[in-house]
Amino acid sequence: MAYAVLMGTKTAIAALAAEAKKYESSLHVAANAIGLLIESEAKKLITSGYYAPAIDTGRMRNSVTFNVINDGLKGVFVEIGTSVYYAVHVHEGTAFGMKPRPFLTDALNNQKENAEKIIIAAMR
Repeated sequence: MAYAVLMGTKTAIAALAAEAKKYESSLHVAANAIGLLIESEAKKLITSGYYAPAIDTGRMRNSVTFNVINDGLKGVFVEIGTSVYYAVHVHEGTAFGMKPRPFLTDALNNQKENAEKIIIAAMR
C-alpha cells in the first residue's frame, strides 16, 4: 500500500512539474517585459527633472539595467539596478544633506499595475 501511495505522489509531482514547465517560458517573457518597463521608467525619472537635478553626464542613467533570474522552484525574478558606485547615494540620499531620489523604488511603484497586468496575461 505504501508503494502505491509513493507512486501516486511521484506521478502527482511529475504532473505538477510538467504544468509548471508550461508557464516557465511565458513567465520568462513576462519577466523580460517587466524588466524593460521598470528600467525605462527609472531612466525616465532620472532624466525628466522629476527630482532635483539628477543628471550630469548620463553615466548612472545609462547603467540602469535588469537581469532575469530563473531560480527553479522559487520562481522567476527580475533584478533591476545599476553598477555605478554613487547610485546608492543618489537613491537613498546622504547624511550630508543630499535628499533621496529613489528612482528605482519610484519606478517600480509607478509601474506596479502594468507589471501585474503583464503577469496576469502571461498566466493565461
